[in-house]
Amino acid sequence: MRALILAAGLGTRMRPLSNFLPKPLFPFANTPLLDYHIELLKKHGIEELALNLHHLPHKIKEHLGDGSRFGVKLHYSFEPELLGTAGGIKQMAGLMPRDTLVALNSDMLTDIDLKNVYEFHRRQNALATMALNPKQLLDADRGVVMDEQYRIKQIAGRPRAAVHGLRQMDFIGIHIIEPELVDYIPAGKPCCINADIYTSLIEQGNRICGYPLEKGFWQHLGTLESYLEAHREFLDGRDKSLDLSIFSYPENIIPPVMIGDNCHIADNAVVGPYAVLGDGCVIAEHAQVEHSVLWDGVRVGQGAKLNKCVVGHKAVVEYSQNIVSRLIA
Repeated sequence: MRALILAAGLGTRMRPLSNFLPKPLFPFANTPLLDYHIELLKKHGIEELALNLHHLPHKIKEHLGDGSRFGVKLHYSFEPELLGTAGGIKQMAGLMPRDTLVALNSDMLTDIDLKNVYEFHRRQNALATMALNPKQLLDADRGVVMDEQYRIKQIAGRPRAAVHGLRQMDFIGIHIIEPELVDYIPAGKPCCINADIYTSLIEQGNRICGYPLEKGFWQHLGTLESYLEAHREFLDGRDKSLDLSIFSYPENIIPPVMIGDNCHIADNAVVGPYAVLGDGCVIAEHAQVEHSVLWDGVRVGQGAKLNKCVVGHKAVVEYSQNIVSRLIA
């Protein structure tokens, strides 16, 4: 099995941060998202993969190089004009030997067992299998309806079908795709794998399946709220797994927190709870940072207050500002 990472999006809901850094390189707990994806694939024995690029492609290439630093072989698929998820998959698949593919959205984070999804996919003899969150439907645009035989009947309301009594679940952004399905995707034409290809194949009676995930962590990181929520869950889990008695936080550091290297926090500043600071951050006198994520090199001025904010690399928050729920570049 080989892998595709869908990394060409513009990240419009994370502007202005995404104006300067492609969303696949956004740090999660001070590590770029793409690093997590590659490590997950390597853990499951997948060492050849392709990424599609469009927005700020040089930054992704500079970070990943040829993949040797990560122990993988990388192929880059540049899209001068966005091809959509299906068009991107078609072009990326053409760069590698014909094989079963696992495709991942780059704006999500997960530790799920891909081997289990792949084995289920094989047992179902499906053209494609979508990994689903069985707990609740959070986003109608990702809503998938599946019958008791795991066959998907509808995606985001298409095709129109009798689905009374069947449960809707969220698609989490991971597919297993057979090469025969790639043959159905038109070359060089923008189209969506869910709305255009899967729904058409379902109407024709082809077997597209869903795999309800019962274990593991998954979180979309495409909005300010989801990005902060994922960090909150991470910090809660991290503190539960650590013996906090070995840590000695000063009174002005309120856990759970994560603080990078070479940070300077004034004695009368307050950091936390639920604060993540990248390397080299400076928090000045009487400043407060809570429920927020600061990337490397951020400077928070004297008396400034941040709550539910994400602050980009080397940004400066001026003296005495009081900012709530904002992306700051």
